[in-house]
This record gives sequence, structure tokens and C-alpha cells, in this order.
Amino acid sequence: MQLYATIRKQSKYSNQQDFGLNKKPIPFKVELDFTDPYWPVKGGRGGNYTLYDVDLWVRRGDKLLKTPMHTRP
Repeated sequence: MQLYATIRKQSKYSNQQDFGLNKKPIPFKVELDFTDPYWPVKGGRGGNYTLYDVDLWVRRGDKLLKTPMHTRP
């Protein structure tokens, strides 16, 4: 299973997100590494993100599905 992420608009790292022609964010491949509990999302331009900074997606066939996640309090 391959995970993908997009950086949330509210994140201070949102300037690292690439956008397509339709101005929608382009998901990038990531891995989760919980040996680094604060920065577990590895991948993309910045290299490391918190779970609060990104929305996670999973590929199912030819579609990307957004995974339900928590939100920042």
C-alpha cells in the first residue's frame, strides 16, 4: 500500500505544496516512520512533516482516497 500526502493550507509549510493546472494540490509519496514521533511523515519537498501538517491519501486502484484523520484542537 502506497501512502500519499498533501500539505494543509493551515500548515506553515503550505508553501512547499505543488499544485496542478486546476490549482488542486498534487499528492506526493510519503512513508510513516514513528521512530521520530514528532515528524513521522517522511517525503515531499520538506522531507519531514507532522500529522497535523498533512492530509494523508491511499491509492486504491487508479484513485486516491483521503484517509480520515484528526484535526488540530
